[in-house]
Amino acid sequence: MSDPGPLRGAASAAAQVTQLAVGVVLASWAGAWIDSRLETAPLFLFLGLLCGAGAGFYKLYRMLITDDDDDTTPDTTPPT
Repeated sequence: MSDPGPLRGAASAAAQVTQLAVGVVLASWAGAWIDSRLETAPLFLFLGLLCGAGAGFYKLYRMLITDDDDDTTPDTTPPT
């Protein structure tokens, strides 16, 4: 295992997918719980699903943009 690049990329992708899935599941569960309390099914379930998916995709977008910026950092050495 002299090249950790592919493993590091796979671990990063797995972490991003897990965060997305957990966000969607937790927000959907919270929406279903609110629906059971207020008897408004499925209003808050759908709102939770949309909010969880939106937050998860935003987090995924931010992680991808941050990863891209790390690869394209400008050279700050002064010219000689």
